[in-house]
Amino acid sequence: MLDEREARLQQDQIIRDTLIELLGARDQGAIDLVQRFRLYRLQYREGAIDRVSAVLRDVRWRARRYDRWVADGHLDTEGLRRVAESAGIWSSDETGAAFDTESLGLAAGLYRIARVALRRWLEWLEAENARDFDSLILDARRLLTRPATRPALEAIRAKYRVLIIDEFQDTDDAQRDIAFAISGLAESRSDAAPPLFLVGDPKQSIYRFRGVPTSRCGTRSTRGSPSTGRRWSSRTTSAVSRSWSTS
Repeated sequence: MLDEREARLQQDQIIRDTLIELLGARDQGAIDLVQRFRLYRLQYREGAIDRVSAVLRDVRWRARRYDRWVADGHLDTEGLRRVAESAGIWSSDETGAAFDTESLGLAAGLYRIARVALRRWLEWLEAENARDFDSLILDARRLLTRPATRPALEAIRAKYRVLIIDEFQDTDDAQRDIAFAISGLAESRSDAAPPLFLVGDPKQSIYRFRGVPTSRCGTRSTRGSPSTGRRWSSRTTSAVSRSWSTS
């Protein structure tokens, strides 16, 4: 298991090597990126490596969303805007549009380079039999949502009588998918799946910067219609506490 610093250093090395290789091949996207931002970060400005890293992580975590934005092998305008936002390269043009032409052009090259670097990073992890922190969540989601690994999902379901998630407003898409898979919300309701209870408050969200939507906190129920949140009475709380203490 790689710690965060070790993983970042190794990933940056792969991105650097990818950029240098593309520069040697006279790849225009790499040339434009390095000319605009230089290869390495300056004191107060991120370099090309940092910006590719940001897009790589966004593509890795939101692969399904990016797949919807691809047409004929290229990102559509919505996808390019997402890349520009992730890399911090968008700016207003003279008409006041949110994204200027140059930013979208850089985004197209960034996306392509990030995809190459991501493939090489995953290959490196596999060759080294290593995992980074992102792998812990993304691999778990893949394991629990594939028909071929259904026995793993059933084994986890058999271990728990109920699944309770507090601070649900701070979960991301992958964590949500894992919870929904275990509780059966991702499929036709299974009696073998534990019921799911979610507790969250969008006003307390602290991870909006990493793309966690506050709409995540809409009430959700594994059975019947959504329920309205309310505080339990003291009698109910005491009864539940006694039940858990003796289980």
